[in-house]
Amino acid sequence: MKKLVKIGMAAALLVLGLAGCGRPNLAVDHHHLNPDGLGVVIKGQSKHQSVSYQVDNGKKQTEKTHNGTFALTVPAKTTTQKVVFTAGGTKKAVTVGKAQSIITYPKLQQKYNQAITAMALSQSDRQKAVTMQKQAAALKQQQQQLVAKITADKKKLAAGDTSAAADLKAQAAKGAQLKAQGKKLQAAGASVQAAMKRAKSKVSDQLLPANGKPGVHNLVTTKDVTIRTNLDHNQVVGVALWCRFPQ
Repeated sequence: MKKLVKIGMAAALLVLGLAGCGRPNLAVDHHHLNPDGLGVVIKGQSKHQSVSYQVDNGKKQTEKTHNGTFALTVPAKTTTQKVVFTAGGTKKAVTVGKAQSIITYPKLQQKYNQAITAMALSQSDRQKAVTMQKQAAALKQQQQQLVAKITADKKKLAAGDTSAAADLKAQAAKGAQLKAQGKKLQAAGASVQAAMKRAKSKVSDQLLPANGKPGVHNLVTTKDVTIRTNLDHNQVVGVALWCRFPQ
């Protein structure tokens, strides 16, 4: 009986050995890969239980094999990356191409948060905000034109052209009117800012944080929305959005 058990174990070891013979010491499917926004998946084969790898001579890491294969994701960057795999004394290198930046993170954070906050405003407050924004832009343009005219009139007076004095007086009166308009806009702006603050508090869990984390991370996670970004030196190279819609 013992002899039969020994023979069975030997046969099992032989089968396992033969199964491993068909697998390479280490191989990768591609030696050059172009990433999408978030990253690139590198696949390969090895007869070993795990393979080690380094990204751009960084810290050594380990990836386990499953049925002789392995797969890992390397976050995309704005620079080319070299990933070197090692197993059983064999080395294989994979080049990951650089990804293009979509936008800087501060700009993305500002634009996204403004849009989300605006959506949380009531229709009337949203209309007030749009109207105030247009009026503020028009007022700024008028103020710039006024400054240019006053500067030109002062130059004329300095050159001895007294006709500019009357125009300066008219510009001063116009300046007083613009100042009064500015005060009204400021008062209206305070009301809009208060509404914006209330709206922002309603969607606080949906807003992007002031500082994003380098690499691939979930920056917003709610029961309805998940936003994942890939940041490299404050440059956004990838954004993924998952939404859960009501049934």
